[in-house]
Amino acid sequence: MTDGSDQEEETIEASLRPLRGGTLYSITGLIVRGGIHHHMSQPLLSRMSDSGITTGTPNQHVSIGDRAGTSGGPSRLSSALVMTGGLGQTRRGGGDTQSPLLGDDRTNNEGGFHGSVARISERQAEFFRCMNGMRQREEMTDVILIVEGHEFKAHRVVLAACSSFFHAMFTSNMTEAQTSRVELQDIYHGTVEAIIDFAYTADIQLNDSNVQELLSAGNRYQIQPIKDACCHYLTQQLSAANCLGIKDFADFHNCPELCEAASNFAYLHFREVCQGEEFLKQRPESVTDLLSKDELTVKCEDEVYDAAIRWLKHDLPARFEHKESILGRIRFPLITRHYLTTHVQHEGLLQDNCDCLKMIIGGMQYHLLGEEERRAAETVSTVTPRRKKYDFQIACFGGSETGTCQYFNPKGQCWSNFPPMPEKRNGHSAVNVGSCVYIIGGSYHFPMTRIHRYSIATQRWDSVNARLEDGRENLAACELDGKVYICGGTSTHGSTSHRTTELFDPSRDHLSFLKPLIHPRFEHGLVVCKGFLYACGGAMSNNRPLKLCERFSTTLNKWIEIPPMHFARKGLGLAAVDGKIYAFGGQDELTVLDTVECYDPVYNLWTFCAKMPYRLCQVKSVVIGGSIWILSGMRDSSRLGNALEYKPAEDRWVFHYNTRSTIMNSVATVTVDTCVV
Repeated sequence: MTDGSDQEEETIEASLRPLRGGTLYSITGLIVRGGIHHHMSQPLLSRMSDSGITTGTPNQHVSIGDRAGTSGGPSRLSSALVMTGGLGQTRRGGGDTQSPLLGDDRTNNEGGFHGSVARISERQAEFFRCMNGMRQREEMTDVILIVEGHEFKAHRVVLAACSSFFHAMFTSNMTEAQTSRVELQDIYHGTVEAIIDFAYTADIQLNDSNVQELLSAGNRYQIQPIKDACCHYLTQQLSAANCLGIKDFADFHNCPELCEAASNFAYLHFREVCQGEEFLKQRPESVTDLLSKDELTVKCEDEVYDAAIRWLKHDLPARFEHKESILGRIRFPLITRHYLTTHVQHEGLLQDNCDCLKMIIGGMQYHLLGEEERRAAETVSTVTPRRKKYDFQIACFGGSETGTCQYFNPKGQCWSNFPPMPEKRNGHSAVNVGSCVYIIGGSYHFPMTRIHRYSIATQRWDSVNARLEDGRENLAACELDGKVYICGGTSTHGSTSHRTTELFDPSRDHLSFLKPLIHPRFEHGLVVCKGFLYACGGAMSNNRPLKLCERFSTTLNKWIEIPPMHFARKGLGLAAVDGKIYAFGGQDELTVLDTVECYDPVYNLWTFCAKMPYRLCQVKSVVIGGSIWILSGMRDSSRLGNALEYKPAEDRWVFHYNTRSTIMNSVATVTVDTCVV
């Protein structure tokens, strides 16, 4: 053993912090135990359902919770985290009864969730190993704990050092302080065995069958490290099917951080939570509290109303008396007008109650107010907006002379179709304003003037009355303050480029002219950054690529030149993130480019960034969550095959080898929120 003068002494810190020189948690095995001890008759939480938790080491991914094999059936928890590192030997084991905490119907696999919850010196580690060896050999043990007929020999001093409960028991005038045999009531013998193991090894094995009892025991016997480890484990297991039960369990055992985590999970995933059985079994006061929260993340108030009605009708005779208090938490003015008139006012539960009818009338009156009156009314709790549910996806429109339209979901790395465009077109632009996308310009045999509109909410197409003055393709357009700005383009397949700048106001269905561009251009980029419009690159009438850039002020109705890019770029991708503008690829006079440039308006300067993985032109770039995605482009004579993601904060490219790009060329792309009313 190292001499004490050289050995760094560290006190035992009951925490879940990383061990020095390494990481405290690592995935080393898989486990599922069926349940917990027999005397707990009522399950606290409903079964897990589609938890979707994924974790792993850098070289391994372990999914926790696989989906149920049949529709509507219970999901299975197929694995559990293993927390390792620390003292002594890890212990395998556990029961095979049903788990009232995280659900029943479990698959029994080997493994476990181990955790060293202390940082100790080598000297202290040796001390604990010696004490544990003495316990196993029954040397100098001075107390026997008797639980459910099982006997566990231990040292009083070790138990007292681990637990304030045992310290008080063994140092007071209590009978247990004088006798060598102490019987513990109302606790499972396996839980006591785990506590004793922890006292000697600082290791704790957790799984879905023992975590509930161990947390209760940690609370009862005042062993905070065990309690903290259990809370951490349960936080990792939160799902829409169990978060409300875990919240109640945490509240009962005075675990504020776990309670807050479960509550926040329920708020964030309310749309899924309110569809589950656990929600329908909640007490009236719990439902009232939940429905009153501003933090509920919903598409619209219609979903909160539906949840309240479902809960009431689940056991209407017993819950009828709570109707006013439950529905009083619904913000009727925020229910959509269509839903109010087609569903809410015809609901039988509300027809025979004056207070409920007043709520409906109040909601309808709100929809008759003007914009300013509505904003003034938002100070009242009944019209305070909930937290908005977002689902950002990339919408791809047409291209390759097809009308095909698709969504790309960056989270799921998947594609889905939505109704095709009414007309095929190439070289068009797509702009999202509110819940609609406007398709502008383009050509199909000849340049087009018509503007089509797609409603994300109704998934329907129509056309607006306003039209471009001249049919143009390869123009650029973007949105600023609810209006669409359109500039450049060509009307004769590149032989004539335009300086035209137009403003389309969707609220008035009106199109007007603004000051034209300084330089005519097509196949250029147009983005909004810090309240200004920036037009970059493109090509002139002689098809010569441009490096010239200009900025438009909407207040001055004026374009001014800014420093040019280092490379001329025709068919570039242009995107703005965090106050900077990024230009990707394109084609100069000689070749297709793989270079990337960044413009900082503060310094009025272009700088180079990490190169693209491929040389690309006809690049279509969009921004989601601080990342720039490229789903369309041409690699010399072939199209881009897989999705690319650029992270500006890290100046790094991510290759999504298993995610294909769009199947169309010359596609128009735009970021949209599919959670709209």
